[in-house]
Amino acid sequence: MKAALLALKQVGGDLSNGQQKLKDALAKLEFEAPSGKVKLDKNRNAVADSYLTVVEKKADGTLFKRLLQVVPEVNQTMKLPEDEFLKLGSFNRDNPSCP
Repeated sequence: MKAALLALKQVGGDLSNGQQKLKDALAKLEFEAPSGKVKLDKNRNAVADSYLTVVEKKADGTLFKRLLQVVPEVNQTMKLPEDEFLKLGSFNRDNPSCP
């Protein structure tokens, strides 16, 4: 949503010619979000850092999240080459299978 609003602002709301100016603005867009830099891939899906955390309990019983790892620039293919990702097929209840 933020990407769309930023791009619309950049093009002054111009949606003429099949929204070409908006599409061009989205293709080049990068912005800072609370969790870091965000950009869009060729399908206009977000590419951003992903934070792997675990919930733990303090001695007093309160829960907190502990950061285990930051995975930089995760995209829709989960960093696999696109052709490999597409070979996996559509994800659903049965794919991938869980032994």
